[in-house]
Amino acid sequence: MRHAWKCALLLAGCGGAGGIDAGNDASHVYSDGGGPFYSSDGGPDPVVRGAGLGFPAAWASTVAPTSPLVFSVYGATPSWDAIEAAVHVTLRPTGEVVTGTYTHAPKQFGGQDLTFVPDAPLPTLADVKVGFDTCPTCALTDASATGFSTGSHPRVVRVDATSKSDPGYYAKLGLSFSEPMDVDSVRAALSLDAGGAVPFTLDGGGDQRQMTITPSVAVAVTSYFTLTLGACKAASGTALDPASWDSPTETSAHTFSLTLDTAAAMKDGCGPGCLEWQPHVN
Repeated sequence: MRHAWKCALLLAGCGGAGGIDAGNDASHVYSDGGGPFYSSDGGPDPVVRGAGLGFPAAWASTVAPTSPLVFSVYGATPSWDAIEAAVHVTLRPTGEVVTGTYTHAPKQFGGQDLTFVPDAPLPTLADVKVGFDTCPTCALTDASATGFSTGSHPRVVRVDATSKSDPGYYAKLGLSFSEPMDVDSVRAALSLDAGGAVPFTLDGGGDQRQMTITPSVAVAVTSYFTLTLGACKAASGTALDPASWDSPTETSAHTFSLTLDTAAAMKDGCGPGCLEWQPHVN
């Protein structure tokens, strides 16, 4: 099965008539220290070019229940009321809405930070969905949702592959988790297949979250990788959840399994041999 989902919290085309007007609302004036952003025709840029959940990191676990959520917003002066109304933070699986208050402040190198502080601490062991509803002045959809977890809930949250300087062969795969892992347990549970078993070495990385898999044999970029993880655990001792949010990664044997190939998961602008996968949330 091919899986290819790229999930980033983006505001695309937020603005338009009645949405953004630099200087109309003194409490919402955007400035990077030198005035508002301008578009290519020299006039004020009427579009919020992008926004993303900067903290906590998308898909992270072990997030503190009292942690604020910080969004980075880039572009022209946004309609803050519209964006704040569009943001929704909910608990899974109940869908209970998390209420809170917003503040915004300029970033050092342009853009603004929009900070959401929940009215009450989140549950100590919870999955939290963060997304955007559509709104009249923002071209937003819930498809850009992401999530994070309070407490220990280890999951695979990114798999990527890059080619060698000779673009015909893979050089390495990246394997990222939502929290620090027990590297030895991951190494013992990991297998790689590309039409046959592929021997490899595993570097646990400095943070034990972002690991590097290096195949010991040449694997052509026209091949596919199937990565399988059996029972392994986080540094905290919590067992890996093979179901990465709403992506179909859990097998009938309750292992994590993911297939990457050039047709299913091409990295933007990278070319053959550069693949990536991230989970998605409904």
